[in-house]
Amino acid sequence: MEAVDLFHSSLKDFQHQAGILAETVDSLSESFEAEADRETRDDAVQRLKEIHSAVDKDFEEARSRESVASYAETRVNLPFLIAGSIAKIIMASTTENLPTLKLISQVCDESTAKKPSYGTVMVCVGAKGLPDDVRVVSISGLARQSNFPKSEIIRKLQQNGCLLLNQERFARLIDKLVVDIREGLLHLPILAGELLRAETLGLEGKRLE
Repeated sequence: MEAVDLFHSSLKDFQHQAGILAETVDSLSESFEAEADRETRDDAVQRLKEIHSAVDKDFEEARSRESVASYAETRVNLPFLIAGSIAKIIMASTTENLPTLKLISQVCDESTAKKPSYGTVMVCVGAKGLPDDVRVVSISGLARQSNFPKSEIIRKLQQNGCLLLNQERFARLIDKLVVDIREGLLHLPILAGELLRAETLGLEGKRLE
């Protein structure tokens, strides 16, 4: 009888130890999962920061190219602009023929109005979102190449599912995404629709501050 009692006692002790071991294994498993999740979020944050840095660099390069192109265009057209202005002044001082004067002014003004646009550069996030579908586009450059107005270029890009942001708005969006990822609210990849919602919420939050 004493042997049976000893056996039951040993069995209970073994079961107790096994329970403690199982709890330890579960705790370690949860710790490993939490650490893996934290590392995944840290990697995502680092990826977003790298994208932000690359976009800033591309943005400045695109703006520099636009400045160079604008300067070259101005140098080419400057003599014609000066000649047009001189012609308007001469005609205004030497003719009383108002229809003729009006026609010359209209031609000169139309020539100025048709001057190509420069300097509009935007961050374009495609439908696949971040991190793989983002680039810097020169809206002005596309407008010059296609002979479409900038508003039409923007409309076409948006129709294709692109989210267009200026440099400041893109920076604010990245900041919000970093916070949301660290809090476990988002994870990569982030599609354009999710980015639009995040950007809208970010703007609303900024207005409430």
